[in-house]
Amino acid sequence: MCVLPDGGLLASVAKDRTVRLWRMSDRSQQAVLIGHTDRVERCAFSPDGGLLATTSQDNTVRLWRLPDGNQHAVLPDHTDSVDGCAFSPDGALLATASFDRTVRLWDVADGQSHCALRLGGPLAAVAWHPSGTQICAVGTAGAYLLNYQS
Repeated sequence: MCVLPDGGLLASVAKDRTVRLWRMSDRSQQAVLIGHTDRVERCAFSPDGGLLATTSQDNTVRLWRLPDGNQHAVLPDHTDSVDGCAFSPDGALLATASFDRTVRLWDVADGQSHCALRLGGPLAAVAWHPSGTQICAVGTAGAYLLNYQS
């Protein structure tokens, strides 16, 4: 589950392969996003609220345009379940963490993978430092602090 930066929407993810968008003001369902082919694990809104990233056990990450919920991109390069995702503070990049032991950095505009960093074990979460210069990844083998320079 994640909340839009302005607090207007909540996204929930589910075993049934769906992502649901809910209006916080009246708790009504706004949309159901369908596209993943296995359980959806996590979600994150971009800092400007224009995109939603979702990760799944289908080994993909999907980017959805808001507010219409249309699919913007499918990011297919992971080879195992993708559990974590986080947008960079400026919203230009998305970091993803996977059980394939990699953190990948994606260009949000075109959906291209910038790089893949192979770490010591399956990864479950990823987060950006507010400066945008470091990424933290956590998994079964521990925590990793990665430096990033554009």
